[in-house]
Amino acid sequence: MMYKQLPPIVQDPIFKIADACQKDTREEKVNLAIGVYLDNDGKVPLPLSVQKAEAWLAEQHIPRAYIGMEGLPAFNQHVQKLYFGEQSPAYIDGRIATVQTLGGTGAISLGAGLLHKAFPEAQAWIGKPGWDNHFALFEAMGIKTHAYDYYSHEKGLLFDEMVSLFKTLNKGSIVLLQPCCHNPTGCDLNTDQWSIVLDIIKDRQLIPFLDIAYLGFGEGLTQDRQVVQQFLNANIPFLLASSFSKNVGLYAERIGALSVVCPQACEIDQVRSYLRVLVRSHYSTPPAHGAFIVNTIFSDTDLTTLWQNEVDQMRMRIQAMRTRTHEILKERVPNFNADLLITQKGMFSYLPLNSEQINVLREKYAIYMLENGRINVPGLNTHNVDYFANALAKVL
Repeated sequence: MMYKQLPPIVQDPIFKIADACQKDTREEKVNLAIGVYLDNDGKVPLPLSVQKAEAWLAEQHIPRAYIGMEGLPAFNQHVQKLYFGEQSPAYIDGRIATVQTLGGTGAISLGAGLLHKAFPEAQAWIGKPGWDNHFALFEAMGIKTHAYDYYSHEKGLLFDEMVSLFKTLNKGSIVLLQPCCHNPTGCDLNTDQWSIVLDIIKDRQLIPFLDIAYLGFGEGLTQDRQVVQQFLNANIPFLLASSFSKNVGLYAERIGALSVVCPQACEIDQVRSYLRVLVRSHYSTPPAHGAFIVNTIFSDTDLTTLWQNEVDQMRMRIQAMRTRTHEILKERVPNFNADLLITQKGMFSYLPLNSEQINVLREKYAIYMLENGRINVPGLNTHNVDYFANALAKVL
């Protein structure tokens, strides 16, 4: 056997649970494991703004030529305007290098590769609990990773522990941060806490890497990017990974971006050169269709407004599911802290359940969630939210 020396790989628990759910034949089953936005019918929607953009693009008969290693320039420009704003000094001074990537995952991978090239000895610190793939992406680029405590079911946000560790980190250490809609906890830092983190980053000369995958799903498009504005106002160089999978519904198009905010404009060309080298060695050029869709939406005022309204509607649907679950738990299990369902933000809630309770929900009620208690809130809808909340009340 040619590859018998390869050790067995443990299956990703998310996909393992999703497979089990798919095989479950019970009609009442509820899938809260996979982190995708679903509409009230339990389907991944195709936003009307995307439909209109694709209809217009179909009439243009655009040739399918390569769009370049950095991606579609107009798309990259729109990313900068959306996340940084046309009035920000970094944008005006031309200190932001943005490249189109293969989703937000590709953005993190490219950013890690750039940092390893620039700072070969740098190590990365990633919040725990967090998205497990963060660790894998940095390690695949040769960067040693460590975890910092972020949240626990017992205490909630572990802010003091987090900042205490940051104060001990060496100059040039990389810190992975999620500005809004934290995955998996839904628990975000507030403005004052971010100010404290910024002061430590500046004092210790750390390298912040921001990952935003759910812009607009927390408090709104403007509010969810306030942390980015705080970093810009503090004049701190940082990296930003962004994705249009969730808020534009372009999962399969793999459309994201990496933006590198540099201290000086003269560094931009060098950064872009190294990013092109990394792209060339990975996949040569990104796919065009998703970039054309996003560019079309953001190039048309009416389509932009339509998209903004659609994001608002998605956010409000998520909040409605949180509110309904909260109402039922508050009434049926008054001793349980159901308020976390309405204080946590974005697509995920992090429920303080033990393994036995999660197993009962799966085996008895056909409700599937991750073993750590994370649920994908958009998996709930008006057809199943009462069933879920009442089953949850029973195991609590």
